[in-house]
Amino acid sequence: MASMTIVCQWNSVSQAFLHDLQNPSLLDLLALERTVPRAEMAGTALGRKIRSARMKLERRLKNAATQLEEFEVTESELRGIVETRIKSRLGMAS
Repeated sequence: MASMTIVCQWNSVSQAFLHDLQNPSLLDLLALERTVPRAEMAGTALGRKIRSARMKLERRLKNAATQLEEFEVTESELRGIVETRIKSRLGMAS
């Protein structure tokens, strides 16, 4: 029997996203927030975009919850929907 060597390159999820994204959506940025190293979050343009996406999400969730209050839709239910979308974007099971 002969031996075989296979060369592979491992990339983190954030590296794969970064490679594929030129103009990330808010959902992409929220998914990246979970995979980007802390140092990259602190001082890069990507980190600023991710923080901005998080702030937009918070504002929009509060506004949506206020508008849907009459229909008994809670902010936590809306957060659950967003969480499911983020996990889906990351390729994680819910």
